[in-house]
Amino acid sequence: MFSEKFNPRFIRSLLHSTPLSLAEVASLVNQYPLNLEQSAFLLSASDNAAACKLVIEAACKLRSARWQRRLFLMPPLYISDGDPGRGGCLDHCVYCPWRNGNIPIQHLKRLPPEAVAFEARHLLSLGYGDVELVAATDSKLLKAERAAEFVKAAKSAGAKNIGINLFPFRQPENYRQLVLAGCTFTIVWQETYQAGIYRKMHPKGPKANFNYRLNAHDRALIGGIKAVGLAFLGGLADWRFETLAAIAHAQYLKEEYGANIIFGMPRWKNGAGIPMKLAPNSYGDQEFEFVGALYSLAVPDSLLWFSTREHFDLSARCAKGGGCMFTLDCSTEVGGYTQKGGFAQFPVYTRSFGEGVKWLQQLGFDPKVNLPW
Repeated sequence: MFSEKFNPRFIRSLLHSTPLSLAEVASLVNQYPLNLEQSAFLLSASDNAAACKLVIEAACKLRSARWQRRLFLMPPLYISDGDPGRGGCLDHCVYCPWRNGNIPIQHLKRLPPEAVAFEARHLLSLGYGDVELVAATDSKLLKAERAAEFVKAAKSAGAKNIGINLFPFRQPENYRQLVLAGCTFTIVWQETYQAGIYRKMHPKGPKANFNYRLNAHDRALIGGIKAVGLAFLGGLADWRFETLAAIAHAQYLKEEYGANIIFGMPRWKNGAGIPMKLAPNSYGDQEFEFVGALYSLAVPDSLLWFSTREHFDLSARCAKGGGCMFTLDCSTEVGGYTQKGGFAQFPVYTRSFGEGVKWLQQLGFDPKVNLPW
């Protein structure tokens, strides 16, 4: 399990690496896949604009050769924002508008499987081929057999690849049920790899258990899932530590299980009723682009997922070369593609599928509607 291998003290020691010269950076960026120490060396040069440019250009070249500018389009399909009888989401995440008690009860919603199938058919009619099912920590979705019903519903609508972004299940056997239902990937963002900050951000609820979440990908992969998504939430903690921790996590999962890796790229965005404020420049656009490039050099066959929390122009710039996941039409309301009046988890940028595909093609990308695995 990753919790047994994870060494925060070692990662912190790497943050004190001596900054490299430009010549050393130019040599190192061509030695991919980078190990954790090499990644830390490049990270030490991240405040040097010329060094950043070398890292970003090398990642773009690598992605272009590996992926031929292919992007993989993936919409999130929100199926529940919590249990209406228990205040909504069971978790109290300080940074999230869906935290327990924050959503007015009249806006709490849980779709039945037939409504999930309807939403999925709508997304497929737009042109998508795959879907990601997303939910708050809902008591009705803590059992795999219940979650499998929603996966089957999306499968019946015609989706090829179906992912889940739900509260992670307790046993590998639970994931075997989901695989049999048609689930092909699972997303679990760690939010922060620093246990002390994690406890402050998740004071109560099922998500408060740091190691339980840290080992979620192990359980999923042992249970037969082939692709997993991991990420830190930018803005909560030192992005340099978080980046190295995410790379260590991904490299462990590849070595241990041969996993296909999706690196999420979420940054915290303010929302309704959130009792916290973050420094707006704690993880800025330059750092954001650099981190995506470093992920590609450390795990060359990984995909980066740029969510529509970010402006499309920034995401397109960061996705140069391809090898990334992208969302065009986007709603973070439950059933929000065909229904209105829900409570969005966070604000998004969105554009129609047809318009977005043309825009991406004009930029030289080759959009695809199914994951490559």
